[in-house]
Amino acid sequence: MRRTELGKVSTKQGSAEFFVLLAPGGTVEDVKFISGDENIRPLSKKLASLKFKAPLPDDAPVKLVRRGVLMCNGLNLNCDFTLLPVEAVHSTQ
Repeated sequence: MRRTELGKVSTKQGSAEFFVLLAPGGTVEDVKFISGDENIRPLSKKLASLKFKAPLPDDAPVKLVRRGVLMCNGLNLNCDFTLLPVEAVHSTQ
């Protein structure tokens, strides 16, 4: 449930951490690069197009910040974005 496959979106290998701001309905409202391989940073646009099963009410103005890791295998193989467990995130930096 925490892992989302992006498909073959990069020919480069690497990983990076991002914050995603989830809006009601599980849509991504904003993405922020935190750290990692600079060649992965441009994939933030792909993360912005994802939809998550977020525990947010559809009729309330509530948003949720989640941290995750985007990993790409290179050689035009798949990239995966995995949300970190909430209890594993101790900082917003």
